[in-house]
Amino acid sequence: MARRLQGLIPTFFASQFLAQTVAVLDVLPLAAGLTASAAGRAVKGSVQPGTHLAGVIPSAATPTSSLPCPLEAGWEALLTLRLPRVDRSGRPSGGFSAAAYDPNSDTLQLLSDAPNGFVQRWGGLRALVAAAAKGQTGPLPSLQPRDVLPLRSGQARLPKEMDGEGLVPLGADLWVASEGRRNASRPAQLLRFDAATGELRQALEMPAAWQPAPGRGLEENKGPESLALWRRAGKADTLLMASETALLQDPVGQARLLRWELSASGAVAHSLRSLALPGGGLWSLTELLALPEHRGGGGLLALLRRFEQPGGWGGRLLLYPSPAPTSKAPSLAAKAASRASTPMPPASPAAASTNVGSVNPIGPMPPIQGWDLLARGPGNTGLPADNWEGMSWGPTLADGRASLLLVTDDNFNPFQSNLLAVLAPRRLANCPAKGNRSSRRSAADIL
Repeated sequence: MARRLQGLIPTFFASQFLAQTVAVLDVLPLAAGLTASAAGRAVKGSVQPGTHLAGVIPSAATPTSSLPCPLEAGWEALLTLRLPRVDRSGRPSGGFSAAAYDPNSDTLQLLSDAPNGFVQRWGGLRALVAAAAKGQTGPLPSLQPRDVLPLRSGQARLPKEMDGEGLVPLGADLWVASEGRRNASRPAQLLRFDAATGELRQALEMPAAWQPAPGRGLEENKGPESLALWRRAGKADTLLMASETALLQDPVGQARLLRWELSASGAVAHSLRSLALPGGGLWSLTELLALPEHRGGGGLLALLRRFEQPGGWGGRLLLYPSPAPTSKAPSLAAKAASRASTPMPPASPAAASTNVGSVNPIGPMPPIQGWDLLARGPGNTGLPADNWEGMSWGPTLADGRASLLLVTDDNFNPFQSNLLAVLAPRRLANCPAKGNRSSRRSAADIL
């Protein structure tokens, strides 16, 4: 995504650079006044007094602690800070397109979509979030840079340039969604790296329907930007991946969704029901999180963004039901070896229920609820207007709520910033201990 916007952003921001800079610097102190060293040392900040309890414990999130209650209550921003643009060695840092937090080691991992690709790891987030949730004034605990893991060829070879957009650490592996382009030299792929060495173990190609062909496949630079771990009781771990926007052969306003079934030898892709997107193609899906399947709960939290002149950036969260399979769609084996893609013939109506490359006859799945991340005023989140791309569950607050981490991709552009925001779901006093209350809203109201 970074390269696609580079032609637009400087033109738009050059005329508004001073105003945008002042606006962001005004917003950040209100949410979490900060300082950051230029050499990538500890990042510190301070926040306004708040009303939430202190303390963060590495417990698992549940559906009732992960979402607002009622859903219309929305999200509050506990902390917003700017990350350094260089690491401890003085090398450029940024382009953060995905985030993953490990509560056991208190480690935040940020994936950069730089052409060579790297993962930057930070510690100290638990104490920082705890202090912000308590409303501590003055200097906050430091966010400490730990190391940088370069991603490189190993048992499998990386293309000349990768475009890492989604990140799931799982055991000894780092699974990465690479967005790619519509050419054989830079394909969209699911990449499996060694979490310790950063060496590529496996490169898995997209299903045939996603491959470039005349009038078909992923649109240029609108490949998979999201990757999420989906855990269900009694079933093996799987990965969820979505296209940024509609495939060329699909109607606009939707994103294809895949379930990757993992094994020691690789992964198998299964098509799931597409997700409906708002705005007639103006919004794109940049990240997914799967809610815990617990007592009938579950669902998907999606991060969306848009960029338009002269309006600038937009950011939204959408809540979807749990992923649903297409009508008896067969799975597609994903192979590590690349092969030349060939155009797929149009699917006949009779074959629609069995052709995994066809549009789902029941249409895309509409969201349940939506939240504007940039809206200001009472009850709103009020995040800075920027390119919000990455999302992860964060440390658990002392009152049991799961925090939500959001990160921006600065596109290595001097007019943008590497921002990290920590949100928490609002829960009103009259909410039930179990479940979430919400007034019934139509999909048209949300989209």
